[in-house]
Formats: sequence, structure tokens, C-alpha cells
Amino acid sequence: MGQALVLTHQYNKAINYYKEAVKMDNNFTLRLDLASLHMKLKQWEKAEKTVQQALSDCKDESLNGLLIKVDLLVLLAKVMG
Repeated sequence: MGQALVLTHQYNKAINYYKEAVKMDNNFTLRLDLASLHMKLKQWEKAEKTVQQALSDCKDESLNGLLIKVDLLVLLAKVMG
């Protein structure tokens, strides 16, 4: 849903969707999408805050969890650099 809103340039609705979805599910992929959207909109501080919070909350040490952490760290490097 969030990606469809981004594709139709409804960025504020997409941000609201992602925030609500994360509250309900705490899905790290959704957090990654939200941070990417903030970065696309040049909302650097919000993007950084979203990634930092996701990294601190992610306790999953499985392969999938580690891959998500790598994606979050790559995005954080883009935001900070």
C-alpha cells in the first residue's frame, strides 16, 4: 500500500500509512521503506531517526534479521553521507 502511494506521489499519505503500519506490526521492512521515503523527500533527520530506532529495536540475530540490519546500515550511510 505504501509503495502504491509513493508511486502516485501521495507522499504524506504514504508516510502516515507507514507510521500506522509500523505501530501495528513493528515490521523492519516497513521501517526501511519509511526511512527511504524520508530520504527521498530530503527529510534527513527523520530518515536518520527512523533507521537508528529500527537498528536499536532489531534483536533478531537470524540470517534474515542480519540482512535487514545490513540494509538499514547501508541506508544510514546514505543518509549521513
